[in-house]
Amino acid sequence: MTEAIDTGLLKLVRDARRHLIPIGKDSDQWLDRFEERHDQLHALMEILLVSDPPTASEAGATLWRFWWLRGHMAQGRAFLERAGTIQGTDRIEVLKGLGTISFRQGDLDAAERAFTERFNLLAGTDQQRDLADACADMARVALRRGDFAKVRSYAEQGYVAASDVNERFGKGGNVAGEDHNLMYVALHSGDRAEAEKRFRSSSEWIFGHEDAYLRPYAFLDAGVLAIHDGDLERGARLVARAERIFQESGSIPDPDDRVELDDSIARLRKELGSRFESAWAEGREMSLGEVQALARS
Repeated sequence: MTEAIDTGLLKLVRDARRHLIPIGKDSDQWLDRFEERHDQLHALMEILLVSDPPTASEAGATLWRFWWLRGHMAQGRAFLERAGTIQGTDRIEVLKGLGTISFRQGDLDAAERAFTERFNLLAGTDQQRDLADACADMARVALRRGDFAKVRSYAEQGYVAASDVNERFGKGGNVAGEDHNLMYVALHSGDRAEAEKRFRSSSEWIFGHEDAYLRPYAFLDAGVLAIHDGDLERGARLVARAERIFQESGSIPDPDDRVELDDSIARLRKELGSRFESAWAEGREMSLGEVQALARS
């Protein structure tokens, strides 16, 4: 006999969805609530996968961020692999979760399978915002494989999709976000001039529109470029201020940006040595106006 579904817990998962997709400033408190019910959520997914597969897919589409961000990746991946075979509208988000967790675990083949399936489901649809995101994931896999032609192809497709969203809905932030992605494509492909061009395009929109969500990414991008150029103390100040914004706003960097942030901090600690703490402290204390001017300089 199938166990009864905990309807109260299922309601909690459904209520959390808009707070986790996308990740926002109040996401942490919802993740905390999930952590308190971790064992019950595990049981709920087991029951749903047997008795109500469509609802299991719906729940997995929300819960993957919990499994990923709170370190339950092995458990989450196992659930998502099962939920990823369930047809329905939530499958696109489930595949996003499966690809993200697999990528974070270093299983590039599994990540590519999930991301490719998601990309194929979105190609030819009018879900341009999701398509732009899928292109970014495909570009990330190609970048890890060193296939720069594919990186650029997917990144440019994502830029076109984001531009379409901007034209239809006036959401210029999507284009700024794709310029941000293309900056990393160019930088890791060895095209420093193109990286600078993309950074300027993205950051000027962000600063001009005082976009609080994207602002720390602009500071991080400027810091990554400074570190690449060997200007380590300037890079430390910019990255420190970006991290402070992420911490104080309770926001969580996107997966690929989390990697850039962690790698930057590790390199700065190693190469600055005893100078790291002072440069980092200076950056954290800079006003928004000061660090914005530094990013633009």
